[in-house]
Amino acid sequence: MRRLKIISQDPKVSLFYADPKTYTFLSINGKASLSRDQERIDRYWNKMMEGWFKKGKEDPNIQLLQITPEEAHYWDSNSNMVVNLFKMLKVAVTGNTQDIGNEGDLNV
Repeated sequence: MRRLKIISQDPKVSLFYADPKTYTFLSINGKASLSRDQERIDRYWNKMMEGWFKKGKEDPNIQLLQITPEEAHYWDSNSNMVVNLFKMLKVAVTGNTQDIGNEGDLNV
């Protein structure tokens, strides 16, 4: 049987964001925690939520996932996938990494 990790036992998480239209990517590693911050629940509450939480905004089953980032890395290639694959092959052959886009770590 597959067991789910419980945040209180292992709070490490990784988040990945991608905008394929602009070939921009971001990965964030951090720690997760659960919150019952009523002010935030009120701020983000909308009609769609009523279908999931029958007792409304005060439903005890509502919890917010809070991520505290510890490290982040970005990649902005400015090219489409085929061009990127060609550039990666070129890097593998020549060792020249100057034209594969911008990438780096972010201070968090």
